[in-house]
Order: sequence, then C-alpha cells, then structure tokens
Amino acid sequence: MTNNIEKLGRSVIAEVAEVMRHAFLTNPVLVSAFGGRTESHRRRQETMYRVIFDHFSGQLFGVRRGGSIVGVLGMTFWPDCEQDSFKSWTVLPRLLLVLRGLTPRIIDWHSTWAVHHPKRPHWHLGPVAVLPTAQRQGLGSQMVQQFCDHVDRNQAPGYLETDKLDNVTLYERFGFRVNKKADVLGVPNWFMWREPEGFESSSERECKQGYYKEMY
Repeated sequence: MTNNIEKLGRSVIAEVAEVMRHAFLTNPVLVSAFGGRTESHRRRQETMYRVIFDHFSGQLFGVRRGGSIVGVLGMTFWPDCEQDSFKSWTVLPRLLLVLRGLTPRIIDWHSTWAVHHPKRPHWHLGPVAVLPTAQRQGLGSQMVQQFCDHVDRNQAPGYLETDKLDNVTLYERFGFRVNKKADVLGVPNWFMWREPEGFESSSERECKQGYYKEMY
C-alpha cells in the first residue's frame, strides 16, 4: 500500500507530539530517561515533544489515514540539526518547567548524542514515528525511502541515531551503516551513516583513475 506523504506545518505540532508519545513509549532510552512506560510517563513525553517541535528547524512530513496523522517523518540539514538541542537557550527553560526533575537525565542523553554527531554536512533523519496501530504495514519503510530519495537527489549523506537493534537492521536495508556505538543512560545506541547513492569515495575514485590510466 502506497501512502501519501505530505509536508506538515506548525498547526499540527500537538498531533505530531501525540503520535510520537504512542510510537516511542517503549523505546529503551526513553524508558530509561522517564523511568517507566505508564500513562503518566506517556503524557510527560508528549509534553517534551511539543516543546521540541515548537523549535524544530527541520522539515516535518506526515501520513494521514481517515484525516488523522498516523506517521511522522523529520529531516534536518546540518548544522541546524545540532541546534535542535535540549541545551538550546530557547528550549531549556521550557523543559526545566515542564519536566522538572527529569531534565538532567534528558540533557545527559542528548549530550551523549551530540558527542557522536558528525561535524560535516549531512541530513539528519529523525523522527520516524508510526502509531502502533499502523505499524508493520510498510509505512516506516516508505518514509525512510522518501528520506533516502531526498538525500540522493541532493547528493548528501544521511545520519541517524537509534536505540533499537531491530531498527539497525531496517536502516541497513536502505544503505545506512553503523559507524559508532555507545551506551546512553545505560542503553546501547547505534549511530548510523549513509552515503548518497552514486557517491564514490576518494579511494574508489583513485582506483578507477588508476584503472583507466593502465587501460589507455
């Protein structure tokens, strides 16, 4: 089934946050950061997402079914993706207010991610969120493919973080490769990089140039 992926505006941030709280409630790093997976934890996660996406500098896309958003895709070009940080002076005061005692753990989480964040041009993939009722129907794969098509057209690398080994396998199908792994709040996280389709590394170019020199 092919779904129509549309660009989302600021007016639907609350709905985006609701999708994400349902999609990510049991993600290991979020369970560690929030201390559980109850409805109370779910509501606090939703509040956090509202704050984050009020200041999101990237592009947001979504899939609707029956008029409601069931999938969310985000992508941000470097270095703007590094500015979407919990330590931003625009974001941190609101997080301190709404998350109270949880803020240090969440800052620690994103600080660890920041250490591993590449310092060269790329598109950052995230979030990729699908409501549980719409999962395992190819929607997540379709959104990841849209991201890959975008970076390939622009001949730019892609980057992401994930805390689920199953996701590593999924992203590898789209050409991402693990280049680092680290524990975040005691949870394994994988940092993945993807060169655009058609990209040649300098060593590959040198080998090809040497081959043609020998030929001619």
